[in-house]
Amino acid sequence: QQKELDLLLARITAAEIELEVLDARLGQPALYMGPKSELESVRTRRSELQAQVAGLYARWEELETLAG
Repeated sequence: QQKELDLLLARITAAEIELEVLDARLGQPALYMGPKSELESVRTRRSELQAQVAGLYARWEELETLAG
């Protein structure tokens, strides 16, 4: 279980870093002036990452509970 916790921490960290990058892109006016498909791609990826992070945290809590 400790190995899985360590792996979860790494995955959470990577996903949160990517979220920060996407948030920075969403804050750039140029994104909104470019192709609409690029904006939608960034928004979609951000949404996917948010769901992924939520799932990872849920699993983390589950493992912590099992570890007691």
